[in-house]
Amino acid sequence: MPRGSALLGDDPSNVSESLVNAAMQPSSSSPGSAADVNADPAHVNNDNGGGGGVPSSSLSSSSSSLTLTSLLVVLLQKLPSSNLPFAGVDASDTLLLRKLASAFLIKKTPASASPLAVASWEKNLRAEDTTEDGAFPSCSCRSLFAALLRAMRILSDEHMLRATAGLLEQAAQGTISDVLELAGAQKPLPEGAHAGAAALLDAVRGDLEETDANDATARLFETLERHILHRTDAVVARHALRLHALAANAAHMRNLVGADEHARRSIVLSSKAARTPTDAAASVSAIASLAHALRIPTARPSAYAPDADVPALLRPLLVAGCADAVTGSTRHGGEQAAQLAQAAYDACICAWLLAFDADAASRLATAGCVAPLVALIRPGAAARPKVSRAATLAVYNLWFTAETGSAAATTTTTEAHKPGNIDDDGPPVICEQLLRCGIAAAVADALRVAKGDPNPDGEHKANLERLNDATTTCAQRIADAASAAASRGADAAFEAYRREVLSGALGGESGEAPPTNGAEAPYGRFNARFWRVHAPSSMEQDDFALVRVLMRLLDPGSSADPTTLRLACHDLGQFATYHPHGRSVLRQLSAYGSVAQLLAHGDESVRRASLLCTQRIMLSRDAMDKLSMVSRN
Repeated sequence: MPRGSALLGDDPSNVSESLVNAAMQPSSSSPGSAADVNADPAHVNNDNGGGGGVPSSSLSSSSSSLTLTSLLVVLLQKLPSSNLPFAGVDASDTLLLRKLASAFLIKKTPASASPLAVASWEKNLRAEDTTEDGAFPSCSCRSLFAALLRAMRILSDEHMLRATAGLLEQAAQGTISDVLELAGAQKPLPEGAHAGAAALLDAVRGDLEETDANDATARLFETLERHILHRTDAVVARHALRLHALAANAAHMRNLVGADEHARRSIVLSSKAARTPTDAAASVSAIASLAHALRIPTARPSAYAPDADVPALLRPLLVAGCADAVTGSTRHGGEQAAQLAQAAYDACICAWLLAFDADAASRLATAGCVAPLVALIRPGAAARPKVSRAATLAVYNLWFTAETGSAAATTTTTEAHKPGNIDDDGPPVICEQLLRCGIAAAVADALRVAKGDPNPDGEHKANLERLNDATTTCAQRIADAASAAASRGADAAFEAYRREVLSGALGGESGEAPPTNGAEAPYGRFNARFWRVHAPSSMEQDDFALVRVLMRLLDPGSSADPTTLRLACHDLGQFATYHPHGRSVLRQLSAYGSVAQLLAHGDESVRRASLLCTQRIMLSRDAMDKLSMVSRN
């Protein structure tokens, strides 16, 4: 495109406001509009003024963000004529960038764009300028990817770097094959998942020898990590995070050296970005990147390492998805509601992928993810139908991973008392936890709706039918286990309590809070007689196994659910009070430190329970009674 065209004007530092506005207008009728394609990654903050030499006054004052289409207008406007290098980008790459940006704008910009602008973009595609050595640059998917990568490493201009990173992410996701074709790519992207990311790796590795190609791949991930960790530009960091996860998947599929380590790093980086997002869009993008990275089975164990702790990260996203559906648009605006729904969907996908692994399924249960997942299955409880379907997949995996473990269980005494493990006397405790959370009713309601749907999702309906059958069978197994316990003379209330503790999620049938009307609590955790009977006897079994499980639940990394933390403190306090040597036992097990760390917890009820438990461990029962009398007086 020549300088001084009517599209761009004579001054390369000026952006046509009307063109930017035209590029930003969504098209309500076109499914391929920029608003649809770039809803998440294309929006960027413009809080720093114009930046990169673009005066803020030249941009639309009614918008605080620029879409990818608008950024590409800036990119085209700032690039020199096609036969000249620019800011370290050589003439060949400059020409390829112009062609790719023009092709994207033609394909993705709404029909309301200026005819003059479209004509100028088409002129770019027809241009066959030669480079300084007189050769026309190769135009293939690989060469286009390579040009984008080199530009992303070199460019420092804020808007141009964002445009380049956004284009590269779109290409790696495989969503702009039509754009690559229009740009003149001689070889289209191959069919199949992650084809775009595979083409990205091809561009990086080129025709190098294996050792050099591995070094080039490592440098790609180092470059992406630098953009992610330094966060010099939040938008570029978001694109780089998604690219990191996509490239890690492609590297794993091709069995490249270090692929699994790259995937593990992607999980850690995505988790960190989701915990400290720069804005709502960054949070959504980080969870989506995490879902990509978790597709690699060998990398999943890193998801519950201390530096990632994905199960604890997912729970608030799932809960927010439920809350958004309940309160609807009265609480959230349209854009925020869409972000919550997308985050809940990606969180469900993460839970589904983690639930393929029995250990990860246990950690999801102890992190308090079960109840919100069950809630999202209910018809109308999720903001989008796809969220409900994804939640069903996650619960389906949780249930049948637990049952598979039950069929092949050969656990030792220590293993049997890990939260979430199966119990020889009945069905897996994760299944029991799902039942306590109302899975049977939720599945029955969802199945009734699916059967009445004139165009049902066959796989979704089949999953609901299997879950419905499984919940019925499990309920019978629980009844049989209760009968077997009764025949052995076991206390049914303590049996229920024991299974609840082993499930890793407290607050089910035994209740979440004691009665407040002064009435005696039912025989269970809030009844003093229950502890007088079982603290000196049943709680001692298997070297205080249940006490050890309760202590493990106090670790915020193991359980993010405030109810579980609060009730674990309560139960340990009761054990200290009613066991003759309870305080000594807890001190020997170092329970004081586990309880005391919760004194700084963000939930007030957890802090209060932690304080009371600490007092029970430190003070004798007589001292506690005197303290109680003083407080009443």
